[in-house]
Order: sequence, then C-alpha cells, then structure tokens
Amino acid sequence: STPLYSSAASDVYKRQNQNYTNISVYNLLGERIDKLVSDNFYAGSYSIKWDASAFPTGVYFLKLTTPSFSETRKIMYLK
Repeated sequence: STPLYSSAASDVYKRQNQNYTNISVYNLLGERIDKLVSDNFYAGSYSIKWDASAFPTGVYFLKLTTPSFSETRKIMYLK
C-alpha cells in the first residue's frame, strides 16, 4: 500500500484508449465513500487528487473502472 501523509492524495493513471472512466474511493467494508471521476477520457496520463480531509486515518482503495478494465490500488491515509 502507498502511505499518504496529507489530506490531498494524488495518483496517476494512464489511459491507452478513449473510454468512459470511473474512479472511486472505497473503505475497508467495500463501501464507496467518494467518487473522484466519472467521465469520458482520451488516451494519455491523468493525475487524480482526492481531498481526504473529511475522512479518518486508515486504509482505503482507489478503484478505476472502464467498460473493459478494472484496477484497484490500496492506499493508507495518515494524518
């Protein structure tokens, strides 16, 4: 997992094709607690920021989903 030490977590995602992309944050119970992106994106690299200031310290999951691909990244948020 990637430790995050500020209230604004950032991550970089690379898109190979133009596609509808959804990126959400989930807690350990699998509940979606925040939606960061839900839009069509062209191929390229994108930096995504999550303002975590309203959430407690803990482990979270960033999930990227497209019609043909899904990836989940574990992050640890530390205040």
